[in-house]
Amino acid sequence: MSERLGCLLLIAVLIAWADASRFKKSDRRGRRLYLMLWGPAIYLGWLFVTELSGPNVDTVFGWFTPAAQRIVHWFEGGAKG
Repeated sequence: MSERLGCLLLIAVLIAWADASRFKKSDRRGRRLYLMLWGPAIYLGWLFVTELSGPNVDTVFGWFTPAAQRIVHWFEGGAKG
């Protein structure tokens, strides 16, 4: 577990360091969006470190598959009316 935590922290620090100058120059909206994108990254990183079986990216994509298939069917002309 400590190796995984070290790997996660190293990657997080390097990404934050690389983005620091752009983060400082961005406006309020850009900063908010950037921080919101860290949420899923932290969650998935925590699943990686603790080896828990929580909902991951594949599960989340599976939730949206039926809706996406209906939209594609509608665009292909399957919906009448």
